Amino acid sequence: MRASRWWLAAALLSACPAAWAWEIASFETRVTVAEDATATVEETIIADFTGEARHGIYRDIPIHYSDRLGQHFVLRLRVRGVTNAYGQPWPYRLESSGRFRRIRIGDPDAIVTGEQTYRIVYEVERGAVRFFPDHDECYWNLTGNEWAVPMRRVRAEIAVPMAATGLRTVAYLGSYGSTETLPVQLQGLGRMVLEPSRGLQPYEGLTAAVAWDKGLVRPPSAWRLASWWLEDNWIYGLPVLVLAVMLWLWHARGRDPRPVASQVVQYEPPKNLTPAEAGTLMDQHAHLRDITATIVDLAVRGHLKIQAMPGGWLSGSTYTLTRLEPGAGAWEALKPHERLLVSGLFAGTKGSVQLSELKDVFYQQLPGIRDALYNELVTRGYLDSHPERVRRRYLIAGVIIGIGLYHALMAGMAWHHLPLGAILMASGLSGIIVAAFSWVMPRRTLRGARATDQLFGFLEFLRRADQDRLRRLEDPSLFERGLPYALAFGVVSQWARAFEGLYTQPPSWYQGDWDHFSARRFGDELDRSVRSMGQTLSSAPRSSGSWGGSGSGGGGFSGGGGGGGGGGAW
Repeated sequence: MRASRWWLAAALLSACPAAWAWEIASFETRVTVAEDATATVEETIIADFTGEARHGIYRDIPIHYSDRLGQHFVLRLRVRGVTNAYGQPWPYRLESSGRFRRIRIGDPDAIVTGEQTYRIVYEVERGAVRFFPDHDECYWNLTGNEWAVPMRRVRAEIAVPMAATGLRTVAYLGSYGSTETLPVQLQGLGRMVLEPSRGLQPYEGLTAAVAWDKGLVRPPSAWRLASWWLEDNWIYGLPVLVLAVMLWLWHARGRDPRPVASQVVQYEPPKNLTPAEAGTLMDQHAHLRDITATIVDLAVRGHLKIQAMPGGWLSGSTYTLTRLEPGAGAWEALKPHERLLVSGLFAGTKGSVQLSELKDVFYQQLPGIRDALYNELVTRGYLDSHPERVRRRYLIAGVIIGIGLYHALMAGMAWHHLPLGAILMASGLSGIIVAAFSWVMPRRTLRGARATDQLFGFLEFLRRADQDRLRRLEDPSLFERGLPYALAFGVVSQWARAFEGLYTQPPSWYQGDWDHFSARRFGDELDRSVRSMGQTLSSAPRSSGSWGGSGSGGGGFSGGGGGGGGGGAW
């Protein structure tokens, strides 16, 4: 039994070298740190292709990192050249491979065997030196931990400026995360040598951290750091670019024309715009209050009568609407949204209707009434196009742009390593910006802009009317004519308060319960009535559903720091 186990172990051991096919006979690294915080790295790799036929090797060096704040930064790496043992250049090309810069060495039309020497020299401008409050350090992975083949011999040398003081060095050996240390030899001023007594197995590496007192190495300037940050985190500029494009688009297609005349107070409601049209034109939204204000406007004009009956202790007033015939041709004189409203209120041949009868029924008429309002303003040249359709287009565009950018950036990760959080932020925020502009992209025409200025002038009058001015106007009907507009504009309390003592008789079109009529009280009651109407007319049946740090300070390890990576043969 023991003999069979021995033969099995011998067979497995003899098969191991064949599994690697090739190996690294020697890996020597020399890192030279300059006073400007750049580092020159020279790697001499002797690959043993005995019994193998290969084109050469490739060296993967990680260049994409995230700092302690999660910000993406890119190692500034420039390859100076690749030569053989005799100083003759090897052909090579640079490739991107995820978070790595790959140096592919060799000729695709040539085959090499036996031992081959590859001397790679590259310069690191950013990331080789780290700056701390009390010291600076070079924390560098000297071999990389991602080689799938063994290294028979490893040697490394780190050189810092000779004037460096307070040198402290620690080296780590083994697989990624290992804290096994090895001694470091100090040879001359600022020169440290590391030479493990054993080779490295696949996926093992050698990492060193060298620290020195501050003041010797110059950190990059603030301008340089800012420029690097912008280059590395360009993805955060995408929402800014989208915002700039949308601002330009709004300026070109969404901004209203500017009337020449300045805004002045208007003392009369506009003769060619109903309260619903006026309220819709002012903010380009057909609100429910614009539609309920139409009920009062129709009552003022003799088409309806509103009767309010007091409710019980636990219920509010009940309302009855009665249809009237003000005269021949009155129906034809109504605008489309008014006809739709009257037809919806008095379905069939009803002459009167209690408001409660319209609950969970009338809401189906609201989309048609809103469309009629928008279409009428477009047809008469007040709006450039249907506002809801414009808003819908930009909302859909925002969703498409957000999803499209996400997929495009995810696909781009193959060429430029991008953090997933940054991709989600950039694509999501870009889509939100486009969608947010849907609220300002509907556009008024020049006629609409002029009318809007007049409406704001009339709103100013409704809001700030005083009794002295109202007495001078000597127009008893002004209160009732302005009342529907005050309801649509949301200033009925201010408007009614101005007529306290001037308007002393209740209107014929509204029957309420009061012992002594007061304009102010009437305005408050009418405001409550209209709000109650709005809640009832917009109510819909409920649908059922359900849902259910520093390397030299003791926190280092093999594979930590900058540099590292791995490689292979091809």
